[in-house]
Amino acid sequence: MSDITVKPMVPDPIERPTLTVEEAAVILQISRSTLYDALRAGEIPCIRVGRRVLVPTARLRDLLGLGADAPIAASEQPTRSQPVGLTE
Repeated sequence: MSDITVKPMVPDPIERPTLTVEEAAVILQISRSTLYDALRAGEIPCIRVGRRVLVPTARLRDLLGLGADAPIAASEQPTRSQPVGLTE
C-alpha cells in the first residue's frame, strides 16, 4: 500500500471568490477547529457576513505562495472557446 497523499488544489479566484471554512480546511489539510483558531488569531484572512465566515480564495492562494500561474483545480479551469473557422 502507498502512502502518497493527493493535495486538493485551490480553485480559481475568478470562478470561486470565496471558500467555506470546510473547503479551506480540506485544502489546508487541517481540521475545522484548527482553521477557526487560525481565523480568530488573524493568521488566515476571512470575511464575516453575519454569522457566516468565508475565506477569500485569492488571499488563500497568496498565503500558500501560489502565484497567478500556479495550477488551479481541474473543475475550475476555464475552458477556451473559439469560433469555428478562426485560427491563431
